[in-house]
Parts: sequence; C-alpha cells; structure tokens
Amino acid sequence: MIKEKTMEFKITKALLALCMCGMLFSCGGEDLDDTGEPVFKSSNLTADISSADLLGKWELIGMEGDREVDFNGDGIGSIDMLSETSCFNIMYYEFFDNGVVETGQARLWFDSSGNFTCLSGEYAATYSISQDILRVDFNLNGSPMTEEKQIALTSDATGDYLHVTLSDLEAAAYVNDPGTTNASHLSLIKMVYKKEL
Repeated sequence: MIKEKTMEFKITKALLALCMCGMLFSCGGEDLDDTGEPVFKSSNLTADISSADLLGKWELIGMEGDREVDFNGDGIGSIDMLSETSCFNIMYYEFFDNGVVETGQARLWFDSSGNFTCLSGEYAATYSISQDILRVDFNLNGSPMTEEKQIALTSDATGDYLHVTLSDLEAAAYVNDPGTTNASHLSLIKMVYKKEL
C-alpha cells in the first residue's frame, strides 16, 4: 500500500512538473518554417540571443496547431487557435534584467464529453540564456526544477518576435484532451509573441 501511494505521488509529481514546464517554459525554435502567415515567417533569425534581446514584455499574437480544431463549436475548423477560443489571449512573457521572467499562461481542460474550461494563471521563475538555449529555474511544490530549451527570435519592419514551438507532450500542457475531441491529434503548436514597444 505504501509503495502504491509512493508511486502515485511520484507519478503525480512528474505530471505536475511536465505541466508546469509546459506552461512556464514551452519555448522552442525547432520548427520555424513558413506557414503563409506573416507572423510565422522566420526571416532575420537571431541565433545568438542575449538577455538584453529578451528584456521586455512579449504578448501572444499567433498560435497555430498542426491540425484544424473547432473549439468554438461553429462547425468550421481552423489551425488558428486564437480564432477558435479567447482562452489564450492573456498569454505573455515578461523578461527582467535581474534574471526573472513572469508569464501569464492558459490552458484548455476538456471533460469526458468534450466540453472545455479555460484555466489561467500568472507565474514567475528565473532565467538565463546561452546562444539560443533558454534555461528556466523554478520551484514546484518546494522542489527545484530546471528546464532548457531552444528558442528563436526574429524581427522585421513590424517588430520583434519570439517563436515558441511545442511538441506533442508540451502541447498537452496547453490543451489537455481526453482523446475524444477534435484536439485529440494535435502534435505540434507554434506560438509567436510580439515584443511590446
């Protein structure tokens, strides 16, 4: 019985860590191909990113899945997840020169009948950057955690952009799906944040 409880606790802790990592630190630049939308173009890619490049507030302006979803139930699917729900509108990162990053994050939580609830919150952690690898340190239930991931920055005449690509496990932190909705087969989510002036 104690072994089962210990195993259950370890699994719960691992799942919480994965969700926290996904919500606080889902920054990746592995897949930066053109999708036809201007905000997802990766021209002028910055490979050697400094802390100074990240300073400031970055607001989510684009979020695309690799498959169409119909979160708003209008019968019309879209890969543009922001056009399907307002849940993610609060998402941002704000990097400070003292090594702190604050973030507003949201996720969809589906029940077994396919209805969803939007869960959101604000979090803080410390960060450092080396070339294009972002390191984030945070505490989860009193345990220190560290995550490292590749990010990408681009810029054009309209502004500076932070590109974040989520793999299927990371995407599950944003769209928790029981396997019975049109989001069940999402395996990649591309997000673009624009730096506030």
